[in-house]
Amino acid sequence: MPLLPDELADELAAATGLEVRHGRHRHVRPPGAVCLQRLALEPRDGRIVLATWAAELGSQARSFYGCGGRVEGLLDLVAGKDWAAEPNGHLGYWLAPFEKRWYFAGGALGLEGYLTGWQEDLERVHSYPRDSVEAELWPWLAFRGYAGGAADRRRMAEFLHQAKAAVHLRPSVRITRRWTPAEIGDLHARDELRAAVRRAVDEVLDALDEPALGP
Repeated sequence: MPLLPDELADELAAATGLEVRHGRHRHVRPPGAVCLQRLALEPRDGRIVLATWAAELGSQARSFYGCGGRVEGLLDLVAGKDWAAEPNGHLGYWLAPFEKRWYFAGGALGLEGYLTGWQEDLERVHSYPRDSVEAELWPWLAFRGYAGGAADRRRMAEFLHQAKAAVHLRPSVRITRRWTPAEIGDLHARDELRAAVRRAVDEVLDALDEPALGP
């Protein structure tokens, strides 16, 4: 029988020794991390997915994109078959829930172009007056390839309609490790699942030069 989301969150806590926190995702927060904020373990499409998000906040973006070794480490990590990453850039505001943010859907850049682009554009990562987004930020995002097209323009308008006066540009990246149904069959034993999750957590923390977890 597949594990439920709450059960997987408990397994993640057991694997890492970290406390489960509540939010849109039940998650854990690796202590001392400077470019990652949280890790979540969830069922999705018949698989178990470990997910983390880099560069969600301004300080995390500066730590991630300002260190070439971290970007290279992520590219090396996803070059193998186990890990994947995808651009997750968006605009948000203080305490904006997931569904109220504007995620860029129309960007033409692949992962490497997205990452190297933000290394060049890191000085652009800050807050903006809401009223400047359409006239100033949107043309720049489209020119640089991060956003563009009718779908993005529509989502931008929806976001701006309800956004607060100050909005934040977040050049996030979603990083995932998925276990296939065949692999899940081998992970029914809780000890084996926890060991596999712990190895994966250690891998992504090492790739991004984040502090290792304790024993």
